[in-house]
Amino acid sequence: MDSETIKPKVSVIMPVYNGEKVCERAIKSVLNQSYKNIELIVINDGSTDRTAEIVKSISDEDDRLLLINQTNGGVSNARNAGLKAAGGEFIAFIDADDYMNSLFIETLISLILKENTDLAMCGYKNVYADGSQSVRHIASGEDMKDTLEKNLKINWINILWNKIYRKEYITQLFNTKKSMGEDLEFNIKYFLNIGSISVIDEPLYEYTHDSVGSLTKNDRLVWDAIVSDWISVKELTKKNINDALINDRMMDQLLFAISGQKDKDSVKEMLKSIRCNTELNRLLNESKFSKFKYKAFRCLINWQASNLLFRTFEIKRNVGR
Repeated sequence: MDSETIKPKVSVIMPVYNGEKVCERAIKSVLNQSYKNIELIVINDGSTDRTAEIVKSISDEDDRLLLINQTNGGVSNARNAGLKAAGGEFIAFIDADDYMNSLFIETLISLILKENTDLAMCGYKNVYADGSQSVRHIASGEDMKDTLEKNLKINWINILWNKIYRKEYITQLFNTKKSMGEDLEFNIKYFLNIGSISVIDEPLYEYTHDSVGSLTKNDRLVWDAIVSDWISVKELTKKNINDALINDRMMDQLLFAISGQKDKDSVKEMLKSIRCNTELNRLLNESKFSKFKYKAFRCLINWQASNLLFRTFEIKRNVGR
């Protein structure tokens, strides 16, 4: 018997929409993994280009690739279709314009099996439109609580693709009613179901950033998303995670949105829109923060001190150059 057949199967889920220019590279990075007992489930979410044709031609050459064609329903709907079709004991995710190091699955599965844990995750590379790269490091703690707290302010708790999950602990699908924050909600629910995490800092995944961000185009949607994320992350207090650290993280997210504004008038408008968001105001004023700077920023937001906030962010940008 081939030794690979006694290893647990890993199902890799890849949603794609109009990805004819990028999907082949992502697909081949999965099929070329050193760990062979895998299936790659590609969900073509109503693409209008040659995506389906490209994926089909690859699947004709490798029966580990399953193509699911469906009408356009969004990324969460596509991932749910992949989860329902998955036959593996373990689940991984990849975006259609990203890349898996050939040792990604073997390394993380070996870690889970060796340490008998419920989740494994690794560091990753950010790849930007201008060709530059940066490495995102992951800290390992003494236990799950320590690991979560050490990494709370890093975006790894939001993301899916630097992790391998045990399918048995995925008890809820992605929330298709959300347009932002659904990955974070999925991860939080998973964290609440498990008791252990394995970490390796090596960057085994490459995440491709879009050239232009659009988070601040609709203030109301941004604040609604932050409120939703804040409520989701607060669920981690059930794992005895320090509530003040959670609030610090969410204040960082709020300040990041504000700091992206290019002039004082834009900051002023954002502060007005924050004031109009009742739930966000409640979270701001009821939450305890671990650092004085977050308490100070809360005061500036409440005072609608747009000029001072803008000047503060401007100084930070200039110092960082």
